[in-house]
Amino acid sequence: MVGFVYVLEFFPSSDRTIAGILMQCLWPVGLTIMSGMAYFTEHWQYFLTATAVPGVLVIPFLWISPESIPFLVARGHVLEAKKLLGKAAKFNKVELPKEYLLTEREKKLLKQGIKIQRSRTASQFSLGDPDGEVYHYGVMDILGSRKMVAFVFINAYLWCVAAWIYHGIALSIGSMGGDIYVSFIIQGLVEIPAYVAVAFVLNRYGRRWPIFSFFLIGGVALFINAFIPKETPDGTSLHWVIFTFAMIGKFGLSGAFAGIYLYSPEMFPTTIRGIGLSFASVGGTIGNIAAPYMMLLASVAPWLLNVLFGIMSLLAAIMVLYLPETLGRPLPTTIEEVEAWTRTLSQHEKDIFEEKKLAEKARIKLLLEETEQMGAL
Repeated sequence: MVGFVYVLEFFPSSDRTIAGILMQCLWPVGLTIMSGMAYFTEHWQYFLTATAVPGVLVIPFLWISPESIPFLVARGHVLEAKKLLGKAAKFNKVELPKEYLLTEREKKLLKQGIKIQRSRTASQFSLGDPDGEVYHYGVMDILGSRKMVAFVFINAYLWCVAAWIYHGIALSIGSMGGDIYVSFIIQGLVEIPAYVAVAFVLNRYGRRWPIFSFFLIGGVALFINAFIPKETPDGTSLHWVIFTFAMIGKFGLSGAFAGIYLYSPEMFPTTIRGIGLSFASVGGTIGNIAAPYMMLLASVAPWLLNVLFGIMSLLAAIMVLYLPETLGRPLPTTIEEVEAWTRTLSQHEKDIFEEKKLAEKARIKLLLEETEQMGAL
């Protein structure tokens, strides 16, 4: 969770979708690799060791990775944020605006460990503003806002449904017939086109309606699957029909899961983004816990499980529409900003987002031209 929030905070709103989805694409790659490891590993202890050891490679990143710039700004560490911006500009060979450059006075203050801070209500914050004090939001601030509480509960439900159905399908792979390793690899690979589709539609059509559509696709496919018999009257197996509809359901829920993974952090202010996402992920944890027990229900009434999956997914689709659109909106730094949001973008917000996209395209084009000129030299 923290790693995902960390990645999102390094990108502007115009690039955040692609960055978040590319990160999630590594999840099905990991599932596919894990299937191969399970196939060639004779004992579960060796399997667990093989999956745990790569985590050690993450430790050096503690010293390599910089702190999140929005987090530094939100916590009042403005000089450190400006220092990182300077390093980023130098690395990318671009020139920063003057207001983002450290002055000689600020360099001295930074060496002395002095931090420039901001006030709680500053919605538009200037990196060069030395006035005010930092206000650190906490759990009670979320509970004190009716809108934030509503967002937390809706997100928790969406995460619960997505995790419950996602893992429910994964755990039921063995009961669908066929080779369990091949089936597991296929259900992992199905997620890749789902993430590609998410990356395209979320950046083009916003967050709310695409996520609604993915929950709808998953819910309808699984509901239909509940009434498909295992074989025809003449004894022909319908295993692949059942498996196909299950994979369509997995496609929909994978897309929905990827979407809310990106969508949820965008609704919470920077200093409590991790807390808000943690609240939402509690719903996902409940779904994870419930998934194995649902398999017991499937052994008693196989049709009932898919009916529940379908209904819960369709209800989740409806609840998405009660959340605000976040595409094109900067990551909020205060609760007041979030409370001022409407469900859909205003025309002014849409115009600003389009201007940012055009400016980003022009910047990339300029960088490519400079790269070609350097190559020619």
